[in-house]
Amino acid sequence: IGDSYSVYRPETEGIEGWAVPLRRILGLSNDDCVILSSNGGGFIASGSLGTFQNAVANASVSHKETITKIVVCAGINDFNNTTEQIKTAISNFVSYCKTNYPKAKVYLGMISWDDDEQYTIDNQYSRYKLLNIVLPAYQEAQEYGAIYLNGVENASYKSDGDKVMSFDYNSKEWID
Repeated sequence: IGDSYSVYRPETEGIEGWAVPLRRILGLSNDDCVILSSNGGGFIASGSLGTFQNAVANASVSHKETITKIVVCAGINDFNNTTEQIKTAISNFVSYCKTNYPKAKVYLGMISWDDDEQYTIDNQYSRYKLLNIVLPAYQEAQEYGAIYLNGVENASYKSDGDKVMSFDYNSKEWID
């Protein structure tokens, strides 16, 4: 589950997002994996699939009892909220998942961008908010009964106006 950074669009923009490479790294087929990419979405922000909880609630999954992993990587669309608001929304999401997908572990990763080429005041302020408002809420994953994916914060970055996604490391080491 993710925001626009998870969207698969190689034909139009040359971008895979993070979700498809992660599926490959984990050795999953299309039948073994449901990818929910909500442009503009977040735990609070309502994107193309609503909030992440809306996306999961409305997903067409007939075998909920067999789902063992729910991976959510996002962050930027919720950065205009407070840490407490984000924590509450994450907690509600994890509770929903644990109720409706009883065998699933929930993994949270805060993936955002790092604009090396264009460090404007606005970009610096956005990065500040991500690191000081959003990241602390995600890092408290255990508090909600989830697992934090440490080290994915810069899995995507922006350079020369193009989004470049990278999920190169061995994700199997931290998603069991």
